[in-house]
Amino acid sequence: MFLLGRPLVLRWTLAVVLVLAAIYVDLRPPSTVDHPYAAFDLDAGDAIDRSSVLWRSVPKGLFEPVDLPASAGRQINRGQPILMADIDTRNVDVPDGWLVVEVPVPQGSVSGGAVVAIVAHFDAEPVSHPGVIVSTQDDRCSCAFPTDAAAEIAIALTENRVQILLGSSE
Repeated sequence: MFLLGRPLVLRWTLAVVLVLAAIYVDLRPPSTVDHPYAAFDLDAGDAIDRSSVLWRSVPKGLFEPVDLPASAGRQINRGQPILMADIDTRNVDVPDGWLVVEVPVPQGSVSGGAVVAIVAHFDAEPVSHPGVIVSTQDDRCSCAFPTDAAAEIAIALTENRVQILLGSSE
């Protein structure tokens, strides 16, 4: 009967395998990553950078990774995770023959939006120049205008004779 019994080697092997599996599960690296959450309310067009986010650990793969700095494409409430759907990913190219001027813009401006620069003249009627927003940063943004208009707008900015309006004049 002794020859027909189970060998103890299998029991010991199974016990060692179970103990090693438990040690691996306990000591494996965490499967979490840090993800940005809004530190305060962000409006569309606001810059999202390291100073405007809090980092929290989330399970790996829960959210698509977000590259910062970026521009908010819509309103993001405080404590909300920053998602790729919240980021303004439009890549706005400067049209050929146009120049970029940094200007103050109204709240709610987003990359790719149309603007009109109204330049006041002391001895003539105001002149309007259509443009496009290339990028936004807080209350200022980079706007592209035709070359001749960009020069006039840059000079008018230094003399405080320009106003930027959102939308197109057409």
